Amino acid sequence: MTEFTGELFYKEKLSMLKMWRVTLPKGTRQTYRHFHTRFEISLITKGSGKYLTDKASYPLSVGDVMVFPSNEVHSISEAGEEGLEFINLQFEPIYIQGKAYDSLSEKHLNFCFSRSETFENRIEAEKASKLAGLFSLIEGEFLGKTEEYPLAVKSYLNLIIIELIRNHGYCAETDTTRLRDVIKVMKHIDAHLSEPLTLKELSDLGGMTPNYFSTLFRRLNGISLWDYITSRRIEQAIRLVSSGAPMTLLEIALSCGFNNTANFNKAFKRQTGVTPSYMRKNPEYLSQ
Repeated sequence: MTEFTGELFYKEKLSMLKMWRVTLPKGTRQTYRHFHTRFEISLITKGSGKYLTDKASYPLSVGDVMVFPSNEVHSISEAGEEGLEFINLQFEPIYIQGKAYDSLSEKHLNFCFSRSETFENRIEAEKASKLAGLFSLIEGEFLGKTEEYPLAVKSYLNLIIIELIRNHGYCAETDTTRLRDVIKVMKHIDAHLSEPLTLKELSDLGGMTPNYFSTLFRRLNGISLWDYITSRRIEQAIRLVSSGAPMTLLEIALSCGFNNTANFNKAFKRQTGVTPSYMRKNPEYLSQ
């Protein structure tokens, strides 16, 4: 069961941040291992369960906070005897990339895509009370919708990021050389997902040779340039598939930069764990 809390948009079209509550019944679950470029944080509010990543299995208890940087594979494999309830918060990396005077420093500019190897996805309850309090404040802003609540939500999110950096050893050492140029290219990709994109076009935009740009992109983001583009296109497709838009799957594929349904279906299932047709019939899958 899903209870939607709130969402913030850019120019009333592009979803930047959203929060929702999820309730799962007890029992073992089919593990749809999925990933996305959105940064995800979850607060366990009731019950128990288990989260899986590519590297670990984490038992879940009330008050635990789970953190999933962009493109990390994860899934919930079971809920305990009392079931499992949690609050999910997801945001686009671009949402926290402000102007030079109000953005993360060069040292942490790659926050969403790179974390310390010693940081574990789970922050246990006794160490996560401040994060839990900030979650509650964001939820309160969404539910109350008082004056300037979107600004308050972003302010509390910034405090969550600061808490992860200062007190939980989240960030890795990052080579910041040409990082802003790569981010400029990533913004261009997001604005032109439905169009053909070439390595030469993108490396020229970043002011680099194709080989250097490809190598730098992978080093900074943990995935290849083409995997990133495919991931962003699939996320756009997910919004269309789950929105009830009167479009065929072929029309959705073409509008998201895929030239046929075979490639689209393969990429969609690789990222989400299910096919586009399954997600269209089971939109509640998205909340889990």
